[in-house]
Amino acid sequence: MTATVESADLANAFVELTKEEAELVEVLCAAAAPTGTTVRICGGWVRDKALGRVTKDVDVALDNVSGAAFAARVSEALAARGGDRGSNIGVIAANPEQSKHLETATMRLCGIEVDFVNLRSESYADAGDTRIPTMTFGTPEQDALRRDFTLNALFFNVHSRAIEDYTKRGWDDLRTGIMRTPLEPRVTLLDDPLRALRGVRFASRYCFALEQGFVGACLLPEVRAALLAKVSRERVGKEVWGALATSPLGSARAVDEFRKLQLASPTFRGCVPPESACAVVGHAHAPSGARVPLSAVFAEERTAAADSPWLLSARCVRALADAEVAAADAVDRDAAVVAEAGVAAKKRRTPLPSAVCKDGLKLPGRTVQDAQKVLDAAPKFASLAKRLDAKLADDGAEPWGDLRRDAGLVLFDVKRNWRTALRVAKARVLAYDAAAFPGGNNVVALDWTEPNPAAAHFDALEAAILGPQLHLDGVWDALTPLLDGNKMSAALGVPKGPAVGELMKAQRSWQLANPTGDVDACVAHLGGVLARLNEKHAKKKPRQR
Repeated sequence: MTATVESADLANAFVELTKEEAELVEVLCAAAAPTGTTVRICGGWVRDKALGRVTKDVDVALDNVSGAAFAARVSEALAARGGDRGSNIGVIAANPEQSKHLETATMRLCGIEVDFVNLRSESYADAGDTRIPTMTFGTPEQDALRRDFTLNALFFNVHSRAIEDYTKRGWDDLRTGIMRTPLEPRVTLLDDPLRALRGVRFASRYCFALEQGFVGACLLPEVRAALLAKVSRERVGKEVWGALATSPLGSARAVDEFRKLQLASPTFRGCVPPESACAVVGHAHAPSGARVPLSAVFAEERTAAADSPWLLSARCVRALADAEVAAADAVDRDAAVVAEAGVAAKKRRTPLPSAVCKDGLKLPGRTVQDAQKVLDAAPKFASLAKRLDAKLADDGAEPWGDLRRDAGLVLFDVKRNWRTALRVAKARVLAYDAAAFPGGNNVVALDWTEPNPAAAHFDALEAAILGPQLHLDGVWDALTPLLDGNKMSAALGVPKGPAVGELMKAQRSWQLANPTGDVDACVAHLGGVLARLNEKHAKKKPRQR
């Protein structure tokens, strides 16, 4: 394990290389020798090695040769050593519009993915709506100072096997766990406002603190405006996903940091069209339970308010984290973040969670669907929990079959994510309960000293779904229709068409309510359903003239 981070003296720090990494360093040194090239490994590999973390990607910075030319030398050095030439060299041409500022060469070497590029210097235009800098060859110090945070600006010199800190603060910040920009924070964030989100991602993943100057810069209105104007939704989505795709506590920290830094609205509001082009409709809820218009949800000044819906979202995710939902993935946690509302989109309304995930964060379609289904199912589970509680208190209150039917239909909608939907419903109850968060706006910890009666209802519902009372886990795969479409048509004398589809849905509901029912009883029930369908259809027929 690497022991560097434990050493207060950078001069005595060392990096413990794996067998593959040691072989890689030897090959790099051999390739550099003929022309005196100084080779440095930079960025995340140095940071993670110092923290004792495993990383399989290596970025190599070169002082006097292009990445493509040096990759060719590496192939020659491998051949001279009697080995193969590594994988084929891939060259990524410079493309500033895609944030590829200088030509980069890539290859797989000693079992490690390696990128080769020159040391770089960058400059930004004084004004404009782009975060893409002008990039030129640079010195090690210039390359270090252009990076987002000091602890990401450390180099590992492959010749001396030493860590180099040209910012003069990166090593100390890594040891003490502080996210600090190499240059003045306001200028850094206005140049590239995506760094505000990257700061949240790294802080949440590594449990680091955000330096106060960085925090102050994030709170500036011009930084929030630059985040909206300069950064594509794809890049925003990648950083948000990275912040949430960590541990449950890490994702909770990320959501709360977005709120406290007043970045939640500009981060998630990209899906909401300007009110001049498309009226925003619907509402969200504040922790008090009061309705909040969407225009207010996404107003900058509301992100720090005590009754902000973002506070509710932060409490929701914290409640999920404190419940130690080990099975919940990033998709599920992301679903708990977005508000419950709708936004107008052309000729039909799109639920806000779907719009945020799809248009605001550019997440995959499956993720969008799962997030929406989870949020749609959560209030249904809340209702089912209350019904079960009443049922357990008074066994004559409601037939078990009705409860099983309705719960089963919800599970058919949400399927494998039903536990997440149930936990989101439970988290919302806790989020609305100010007593569970004695810190007020501080959502670092919940008060679990006393059991929450409302939350207990959800635990009872989960136990009933898994146990003999309802026995519904996996029902979406296990339930086999007593009658398929052909048998349904023959048994009831109904031609194939929409009516059969309606009868198949009715059959599912009946089987859920009557898990031991037979075919004859099912057909008798469906006969009554068919009669009602025919009567409804007859009423809709136009009168004959």
